[in-house]
Amino acid sequence: MRLSWLITSCLASSVVGPLAAGAAPPSPGPSLRLEDPVGDDHGPGGYVYPTDSFLYRRGSFDLRRFEVEVEGDVVLFHITVGEPIRRPTIAKSSNASEIRLDNNIYVQNLDIYIDTEAGRGFTEAIPGRNVSFEPDSAWDVAIVLTPQPFAARSMLDDWKPVRRVIFPTNVRSNGSRLTARVPLHELGSLPRPHWGYQVLLTGATWGASFDVVNRYALGQPINAFTMPVTTVPETDKFGGGELSFVHPYVIDMLAPEGRTQEKILSGYDEAAKRRAVVPMVYPDAATRSAHASRAPAAPPETPREVVLTVKNVDGDQVVLERKNLVPIEVYQMGVVMDGDRELGRVVVTSVHPAFVLTTAVEGQTELRPGFSVRFTPKPTAP
Repeated sequence: MRLSWLITSCLASSVVGPLAAGAAPPSPGPSLRLEDPVGDDHGPGGYVYPTDSFLYRRGSFDLRRFEVEVEGDVVLFHITVGEPIRRPTIAKSSNASEIRLDNNIYVQNLDIYIDTEAGRGFTEAIPGRNVSFEPDSAWDVAIVLTPQPFAARSMLDDWKPVRRVIFPTNVRSNGSRLTARVPLHELGSLPRPHWGYQVLLTGATWGASFDVVNRYALGQPINAFTMPVTTVPETDKFGGGELSFVHPYVIDMLAPEGRTQEKILSGYDEAAKRRAVVPMVYPDAATRSAHASRAPAAPPETPREVVLTVKNVDGDQVVLERKNLVPIEVYQMGVVMDGDRELGRVVVTSVHPAFVLTTAVEGQTELRPGFSVRFTPKPTAP
C-alpha cells in the first residue's frame, strides 16, 4: 500500500507553542492532506461488505483522504470516503423504535487518533475496534465521528481514556466528504509538525452491544457501536472474519510508507489473545524524531474530584453552578447525589464560565436544585 501526503509550508513552520491566552490564531491555518489507496476497504485483506447493498454500498468504507486545517479558532478535520454519504430511509435497532441519527453520518465510525506528545498516551483503541496502538506511537487525543455521539460517550463513561476523546456533534457531509469542527482549546494547541495521525474506519451499529465472551476472555465488556466482522456476511455484519475474538473490526486505515494495511491488521494472535497493533503516520518524520529525543518524561497527573451544585432543572436539562473555573469537560459524566444517596447521572453538553449545561441520562424525575453532582477524576495516561 502506498501512502502519499501533502503538507503546506505553514504546518512545517514555527507553529510549535500552545496558543497564548487571548491571542488570535493565524488564518488561514496549517493544512495537511494524507491520501489513501482506492479499493483497500477489506481490512486484513479478505473482509467483504454486508449483504444490504442499499445501506452498505461498495466504497462507503473505503478511506480515500484525510485533511486537517485551521479556520480561526477551530480545527477542521475532513475525511473523504469512496461513496457519497446517504441517509437511511429508517434507522432502527432490532425490534426497537426508530433511532434519531442527526450527526450526518449513519453507517460508519471514523476515529481520528493524534499523537501530540512523545513518550506518553494510550495504546487501546476505542472499545470494539479490536486493535491497539504501538507503544511508541500512543495517542493523546481521539476524535470520534459516529452516528450517535452522546450515546457513544455515555457508554464509555467508565473507560479511562474517554476524557481525552472528543465526540463532535456538528459533523457535516458534502457528497463523500465528512467534516468535523473541533475548537482549538479542546486540542490544547495548534497542530504541530511533530504530530502523528491515524484514521480507523469501522462499521457502525445502532444498538448497544455487550459481548459476554469478550467480557470474560478479553476483559472488555463494551463495544462502542462497532459493527462486527463474522465469517459470513449478513445484512448488518461484515464477512470474511474468523472464528476469533481478537480479529480487527477495522475495514480501512492509514498505513505508513513502507508498510501495508493488510499485514498490519493481520498481526493478531488468537491463541495469545493479542489484537493487531496499528502505527501512527508521521508526515514530518524528522521533526517527530527530534521532538521525541528531547521530550522529558511526563510527570504523573494528580486528578481531583469536581463537585458542582444543581442550579436549575427543566425537563432533562440540568444547569449546574460553576465557581472559580473548576476544570470540567464536555461529555464528562457526573453522578447526582443527595447527601450519600445516588440519584442519577448527567452528561455535560456545554461549559461556560459561571455555569455548566448538562442532560440527565438517569434519574431525571429525582433531580432538584441544591443537589450536588460529583465528577470523578480520570487519569490522562494509562
